Amino acid sequence: MFANKGPFRLVLNSAAANDIHWHVEHYEGRGVMKHFKSGYDLAKEMGIAPSTLEQTFKSYIEVGDKQTADPDNGPYDAYPSGKTWDEWGKKFFKNYNYKMDDEFDVAIVTPLVHYCMGGLKIDTTGHVLDKEGKPIRGLYAAGELMGGVHGNNRLGGNSLLDCVVFGRLTGKDLCENVLGLSQKLSLKDLKVAPATQKAAPVAQKAAPAAAPAAVAAPVSNGYTLEEVAKHNTESDCWVVLNGKVLDVTEFLPEHPGGKLAIMTFAGKDASKEFNMIHPADVVQKYVPDSILGPVVEASAASAPAAATPVAAPAAAPAAATNGYTLEEVAKHNTESDCWVVLNGQVLDVTDFLPEHPGGKLAIMTFAGKDASKEFNMIHPADVVEKYVPESILGPVVEASAAAAAATAAPVAPAAATPANGITMEEVAKHTSETDCWVVVNGQVLDVTNFLPEHPGGKLAIMTFAGKDASRSST
Repeated sequence: MFANKGPFRLVLNSAAANDIHWHVEHYEGRGVMKHFKSGYDLAKEMGIAPSTLEQTFKSYIEVGDKQTADPDNGPYDAYPSGKTWDEWGKKFFKNYNYKMDDEFDVAIVTPLVHYCMGGLKIDTTGHVLDKEGKPIRGLYAAGELMGGVHGNNRLGGNSLLDCVVFGRLTGKDLCENVLGLSQKLSLKDLKVAPATQKAAPVAQKAAPAAAPAAVAAPVSNGYTLEEVAKHNTESDCWVVLNGKVLDVTEFLPEHPGGKLAIMTFAGKDASKEFNMIHPADVVQKYVPDSILGPVVEASAASAPAAATPVAAPAAAPAAATNGYTLEEVAKHNTESDCWVVLNGQVLDVTDFLPEHPGGKLAIMTFAGKDASKEFNMIHPADVVEKYVPESILGPVVEASAAAAAATAAPVAPAAATPANGITMEEVAKHTSETDCWVVVNGQVLDVTNFLPEHPGGKLAIMTFAGKDASRSST
């Protein structure tokens, strides 16, 4: 990079962008990536002739074709090893068919210090060494300050090695040789210190005070996007999240991701980018006082509050035998009631949240939504049937189909009764560790006393407490 003049651009064609669409959407939402409808628009942004960019694309395709056909015999040294046909050392080419009539996602990139690969010389106990290689008494180093363990590139997770592993060795030597402490404690001997009174004001400060009422549409009626757009400064910052208007002015300095992440959307609708990285209940959990009211159309906001019709009660969900609409699914978006759609099927994954290997946040990001695209990118096709078949409630249907089924009002079939004559409704009442029933291959089993004896642990059974576990037990 330093051999040429910037700015330098990372240019993704549509195929490359689709491979990492989540990241592209996230970075574009943060304002660090920009979408272009064609190579001609990109050339205009770069201030170069379209023919210049087109020739660059052609040269890139030519090199990619050569490298794909003959990956080991190019004239240039490849990174990290081997040979390549690319003069810059690129060895692997994917989605390299760049055309001017394609769409592009582009970011300006620049060299930055991401990780300090080097530092003070230490010994195996963390002592900093002098020029003669002797330990300097009382001077230790851990983390990025130490020399570190490195390969040809930074190793993922290396900071944990530097901080935790070497930090532990350093702390141990410091305690023993400087402080004269050599007592060893097991984890079970350690106790969490009780919260002190001094911590209380900090916790109270984290919850911002309610903002004074703005001179705008009444909260009972709502706020228009035009009104929201007026509040776009650090001293007066509103955003829209999932149909709600929030005054986040007081929360800006407290935001874990920094105030810039919020200010990027000051006076705007940030729902899409917010939902990509936050669980559905984060606003209600941490800043419920920031909610001013709903977003409304300008015509609705101008209507008298008295004209606002009384909200109709929520409709009952469509019967499971017919299916569930996306509108119904959208109502179940909390940790205590979490539904998602996967490949046309509605799943109730509430009980599975704490068991998900990728953490509950990965699921909660799509609570009440269709997660099929993201799910299919990283999961095998049979994972639901294999591990959580009981979570399947039924298919997704159009609202019209659900309404038609409701009009027909068929008589609900009788609940299936296991072979020993106990209904599933009765089984469903026994769902605790002190009273646990399951159905296995048509038989109702009371497995309460067996829970502590189960070789796979009681959690494996409790996942199906009050349910049919037949498919998972085979």
